[in-house]
This record gives sequence, C-alpha cells and structure tokens, in this order.
Amino acid sequence: MFLIKLAAGLALITFGVRFLRKGLDRLFGGRLIAWLERATRNRAQALLAGAITGTVAPSSTGLSLLTMQFARSGRIATDKVLAMLLGANVGMTLLVNIAAFQMENYVGLMLFFGVVGFQFTTRPRIRGIGQCLLSLGFIFLAMDFFHQAAALFIQNQEVEEVFRLLNRYPSLIGLGAALAAIVLQSSTAAIGLAIGLAAGGALPGSLFVTWIVGTNLGIGCTSLFCVWEDVEGRRLGWANLLVKALMAVVVLTLGPLNFLLTPGLGLPVAHQLAFLQTAFNALAAVISLPWLHTLLALVQRGAGGGPPTASTRKTFLDPQALESTSVALANATRETLRMTDEVGEMLRQVWWVRTTAGAGDLKAIRHQDDTIDEINRQLLLYLSRIGELTHPDRRWHFLLLTCASELETVGDIIEKHFLHTVEKQLADRLKFAPESEAILQEVYQQTREQLQLITSWLTTRDRAAVQQLSQIGDQIAARCAREKQRHYEHLQSGNDTALLANLVFLDMLDGLRRVSQHLAAIAGEIERTETPVKSRNPMPPPPTLH
Repeated sequence: MFLIKLAAGLALITFGVRFLRKGLDRLFGGRLIAWLERATRNRAQALLAGAITGTVAPSSTGLSLLTMQFARSGRIATDKVLAMLLGANVGMTLLVNIAAFQMENYVGLMLFFGVVGFQFTTRPRIRGIGQCLLSLGFIFLAMDFFHQAAALFIQNQEVEEVFRLLNRYPSLIGLGAALAAIVLQSSTAAIGLAIGLAAGGALPGSLFVTWIVGTNLGIGCTSLFCVWEDVEGRRLGWANLLVKALMAVVVLTLGPLNFLLTPGLGLPVAHQLAFLQTAFNALAAVISLPWLHTLLALVQRGAGGGPPTASTRKTFLDPQALESTSVALANATRETLRMTDEVGEMLRQVWWVRTTAGAGDLKAIRHQDDTIDEINRQLLLYLSRIGELTHPDRRWHFLLLTCASELETVGDIIEKHFLHTVEKQLADRLKFAPESEAILQEVYQQTREQLQLITSWLTTRDRAAVQQLSQIGDQIAARCAREKQRHYEHLQSGNDTALLANLVFLDMLDGLRRVSQHLAAIAGEIERTETPVKSRNPMPPPPTLH
C-alpha cells in the first residue's frame, strides 16, 4: 500500500506541474515572451522579470528552453538572460510555498471548479483558469498521498534503522533528492515529495538542508541536459549549475539557512522546506548578480565555444520546446524570420549576378532555393506537432503556415523564373534602356522593402507594416501593368535585338511582380485572419484534454 500511495503521489504531482504550466501558457502565452523581451534593460530588471516568469510558469525545463531561445536570438545580452534564469529559480518556489499550507481540504473545490472551467467552456481565458485550478487540485492531492505514504512507511520497524543510516550518511539523501529532481524534471515535485515525507515523519529535520541542496543540484543538471545541444544554451546551463554548486558549498559549510530550522521560529516542517528552497535560490541570485560576466567567462570553455554564429545556428526548431506552446510558436516565428532572410538573400544574390554581368555563383543560388524548401518542410512539420492551441495561438499558427508557404513559392519563382531570365539576359548580352533599368531597380527595391516589412511584422506584429506591405504590392502591380502596356506598343517596331531586350525586360518585370504578389498575399491573409467578421464561421473549440 505504501508503494501504491507513493506512486500515485508522484504521478499526480508530475502531471499536475506539467498541466499547470500548460494552463498558465494558455493564459499568458506569447504575451509573456514579448513582455520579457522588453523588461530586461539591466540585470536587476532581468532578475525581477525572471522571478515573475518563474511564478507564472513553474517549470525548470520550460524556462531553460525559454532562456535558451532568448540567448540564441541575440536580442538580450547573455548576462541578462542568466539573470533572468536565476530569477526564475526564485519564482518557481512560490508554488512550493503554497503547497506548504494544508490545502488538502480545498482539493475538492479546486477539482470541481477546474473541471467546470476547463471542460465545459470555450473561452480561452476561462479554460486557462480552470486548467490551473485543476492542476493545483492534482498537486495538493498528491501531497495528501505523500502524507499517507509516509505514515504507512514509518510504521515499519525497519524504518528506524534506515534513518540511522541516513543520518550517518546524509550524502545519500542529497543524492536521492538530486535523482528525484532529475527524474521528475521539477523542483516543485521534488520538494513536494519532501514535504509529504517530512509531514508524515519519514524525513527528519536534520536532513532538510541536504535535501534542498540535492534538489537544486539535480534541477541544475536537468536544465543543462535540456539545452546541451546548443552552444549558448550549454553555456547558460553550466553557469546556472555553477551558481547552484557554489551556493551548495556555502550552505553546507557556513549554514546561513539553518536559522529557518530553529524551534524558536515555530515553523511547521512543510514551511521550513518551502522557505529553505526559496532562500537558497534567492541568496544564490543576489550573491551572483554582480559576477555574471565572470561566471560566463569561466564556463565558456566548458560549454564548447562562444556565442552562436550564422553557420552554427542551423535551426530554431527545438523539439523539446514543443512541450510549451508559447516557446514552440516563438521558435517557429524565429525560423520563419530565418526563411524570410534566406529569400531576401537569394533575391539579392540574383540581382547582384545581373548587375555585375555574371559575377556570382549560380549553383549556390539554386542551392539556396533547396535550403528554403527544406526550411519550409521542417517548419510545416514542426508546426503540425504543436499540441493544444488557444484561439489567438491558432491564428498565429495559421499565419506562420501561410507565410512559410508563400515564401517557399517566392523562392521557387526566383529560382525557376527570375534567375532563368537573368541568365538569358547575360547569355544574349542584352542591354536595357536607362529608363527600363531605373524601373527595374525601383521595383526591385520595393520588393526588398516588402520582405523587410514581413520581418517587421513577424518581430513586432505591427499592423501598420501589414498595411504598407499590401499598398506596395498594389503599387508594383499597377506599375507593371502600365509598363507592360507601354512596352507592348514598342514591340511593333525596332530591330530583333531591341525586340528581344523588351521581351526579356518584361519577363524580368513580371518575375518581380509575381514575387511581390505572393508577399502581398501574406498581408491579405493577415487582414482576413485578424479582422473579426460576424458572418465568418467560428473556429472550432480546442480539444478537451491534451
């Protein structure tokens, strides 16, 4: 019976923490990521922002992936990202402190209202609140299972011998706590297990600090494992683990947290463990804050190099991030931005070949189209694997799919139509009139501006960029129609070379028009998707449970 209770508690608290993270992700989602990018002007602000993030998203795995995302994007300095991660370690302890209260009496209410809000409503915010209540009910129910398991455990006469051994070798308890944190992938679950065992009398107070140290080292290892394949993420993971290891040495040798265990404070054992966890991470964050650059420099060799470059950053599509919808969509957005850059570079290279009379590598340009096709394929596959989506997330998910599809088509047009026309001009050594050259240059620059506007929209979601993208598309279409009519009138006279030059010019202009048309189609889809229409059929409700 003891093992059944323990297994049930571990299952419920692991699922509850994961389900809570998804519920909070439903409530905040991409807004949290956008806010974090603005709230990290200095290390202190980054630390505070991380603490808030850890409070509303209590998952060490999810936060490790999120901080790696920021580090890879290059938008936030690495020392500020590390400050954010250290602050998140503090914020995640709030759930532990809530669990320290005797909430078992309210589990029934949480489960009831959680099911009502999550299962029987369709509004994303209400469903998110219901999912959070349901998750908290699971977590507190797991705590009750731990209490019952510990009560059954200490009834065994052999338990006293076990504790005598543990008191003599506290390192075994520390190792066990570290393994629990690694297996459960949650410091909340590991401390929750300790609270349950301590409340049942199975974990003596003399081993509380050892358990806290082991848990934090274990969760530091988990965070490092999550980001191991990324150079910058590995650097952050090592720095985070180093901070925890140094703090562990200080706590075990100097005992600055032992005052929380003194009988004079009269704290229940559950609150002692919760406060120890909070104090450990808060003290580690405050002490290490001035030395973040030094810490990052120390671990740079062990992390395998410096910051990622364009050659090493092959993709933003981290499969581990699929556990967090907001992080996965942020990764997909970064990959779409990368795809936009590749298309822009491909267009620039073709134009360079044309203006320099062949001073370029045509095979490399065609290979670039293969790269764009592969990015599109991987991006579509990644987006298809993202799980439950809120209504705003589904809109963004659909727009990313649309954007990727149009960009892939643009790459094909550049490679199969525009590049072919440029090769024909170079092969026949055709010269365009200065007026025609000026027209091509103007339309080319407008097309490049459209790509920049797509980048701006993906980065800021600025509706003004969408409107301007559509307007430029209309201008290019009208300009090409006028030029086509004017050049058709000149085809009736002139020598063969002039006629051929006119035809090639029109083909080249039409290639730019087709590129612009597909870029403008992205703006049209954004307007249709983000503008509410009463007659439009509502999107289907999200699945009931994931």
